[in-house]
Amino acid sequence: MDRINSIFLEEALTATSIVFKGDTAAAPSREGTDRYLNALATTLQNLGGKANTVRNNIACPISFEERHPLDFAGHMARWATFHTAIEIQKHHPRLLETYQTLGGSSVETPEAMRKWYTDVQQAAKITFLHFKIDAALSAMAADDASKRTCKLARHNFFAKLHPRRIWLHVKALRNMDRLDPEDFSRQIGPLRCEGSEDEVVRGRDVCAGDLSAALLFTIGRD
Repeated sequence: MDRINSIFLEEALTATSIVFKGDTAAAPSREGTDRYLNALATTLQNLGGKANTVRNNIACPISFEERHPLDFAGHMARWATFHTAIEIQKHHPRLLETYQTLGGSSVETPEAMRKWYTDVQQAAKITFLHFKIDAALSAMAADDASKRTCKLARHNFFAKLHPRRIWLHVKALRNMDRLDPEDFSRQIGPLRCEGSEDEVVRGRDVCAGDLSAALLFTIGRD
């Protein structure tokens, strides 16, 4: 508020708008700013002026991350999932049809979008866990057999998760090298969204439980 007050004291006649990151950030400042503007208008009127303040609260469009926070800032794996999901949503209608065959909905309605975002969130967590386990195994003073046992346990655990989320997870893994390792919010190459996992889904003759395992076996094929 002190900063906002300073701005208005210096630019009281020229300031036309204040932009906040979101409603949460705006709420406390808006209340204090309203009191200040009311006091300013009263002072101007007492001095014989006719100026008044006009306030319009305009809701700015919010981003995917703000609407459905996935906590991407912490790890490259989360960003890979995010970039892949956006690429599919914007440019790959055929893959969205594949997603629907896994039980997903068209992303054209608010309810369907919530389902899509939930799947993206969960896939991001799966991808994050995948790399956390790899990092832990790399740091462990264990023999290869023990490490293989851990990876098999990870595979068996992931195989129990929903195929929609494993499908997104496999795609995120493929695109890890398409992000700048120094700044993984920046894409450095075209994303590869189509892969062997799509052929598995389209030609599947296995039950849902086995489908997740089959999708996991496509990792590294493309």
